[in-house]
Amino acid sequence: MTYSDVVIGWYGYGGAYAHIQLVFRQYGIRDVGSADVKNKSTRCFLIERFSEPDICQSIKTDLDVIDAMSPFIDDLEKRIEGQSIYHNPRDYRLLLTVPGVGPMIALNILYETHVIGRFRKVQDFSSYCRVRSGESQSPDSAQVCGGGLLDVETQPGV
Repeated sequence: MTYSDVVIGWYGYGGAYAHIQLVFRQYGIRDVGSADVKNKSTRCFLIERFSEPDICQSIKTDLDVIDAMSPFIDDLEKRIEGQSIYHNPRDYRLLLTVPGVGPMIALNILYETHVIGRFRKVQDFSSYCRVRSGESQSPDSAQVCGGGLLDVETQPGV
């Protein structure tokens, strides 16, 4: 294990989750997902999957960072979500209806996008989000993005 492996684990809450998943992938262990890391009652067993003391310590450190920061992150998320009622509640509720979009992702989209009307075309917004290239395409065609199909729909005012 290198020094950089240890440093990666110290980049905070999100970095700790990512580092744990990265270590498992590097060791060819594919049956561990983000749900296994998030589940506090079972994640202690993640350490037992390795026999090397340095790797066990690295995973333990990541879990300690997650445990220490979780109450702060939870409080911050609740506060931000509470403020969302003052910042475009209609669009916030609409975003929550999209499968896979939870409260924090919806707020992130709202705050990063600002006013959706600033994008003249759906393709401009998609390009801004980096989910597709800026090349021209028919609005009713589908394209492959990240291994799946993304249907591009146009809706006036959205």
